[in-house]
Amino acid sequence: MLLSPIRDYLQGCQATFNVASSPRQPELVRLSAYLAQKQAAGTGAQLVVICTHNSRRSHLGQFWLASAAAMVGADLVAYSGGTEATACHPNTLAALARAGASINRLADGANPHYAIAYGTEGPEQVVAYSKHFAAPPNPGQGFAAIMVCNEADLGCPVIPGAEARFALPYTDPKHADQSAAQDEAYDLACKTIAQEMLWVIENAKAQTA
Repeated sequence: MLLSPIRDYLQGCQATFNVASSPRQPELVRLSAYLAQKQAAGTGAQLVVICTHNSRRSHLGQFWLASAAAMVGADLVAYSGGTEATACHPNTLAALARAGASINRLADGANPHYAIAYGTEGPEQVVAYSKHFAAPPNPGQGFAAIMVCNEADLGCPVIPGAEARFALPYTDPKHADQSAAQDEAYDLACKTIAQEMLWVIENAKAQTA
């Protein structure tokens, strides 16, 4: 069962998003069709959200894909990774906390591990830490790569093992770090990604209903 704040957040996204106004509409439609095909085949989908450092947008993408799938009842598993490993940025965690996620630190160090829960049951969480997109537990084949930054998209024209690839770049909220606009920038990135991932999953579900 979804945490009440997460359900409320996603319902707010439903009410405020119109795909026709998004410049990414063609790619969102293509990703939705891919998910619908997987649902119709009964195989489920594996999605790896990729940005350069696996510190901001890719974690947001993974979390909202998992949350939206739980809300809609879609058969998919979301992962994230980068072209290099750094750490999940604290501002990313803060944005998710403001959205209603429950966050627990699992391991310390230069690349801490966090359990970010979107539901009330143990499995209803993502474990966030920075990793290369090809590192376990990410799948090595039979997955779709979702490129959420231009740098990673251009730097990795081929993602080994991916059966599909989608380019959905988002503005990096990093530009606002340590400024008065910091929280606003992260909250905007968080909401934009949540809106689009929810639409993709809902539209895919509608195609197979």
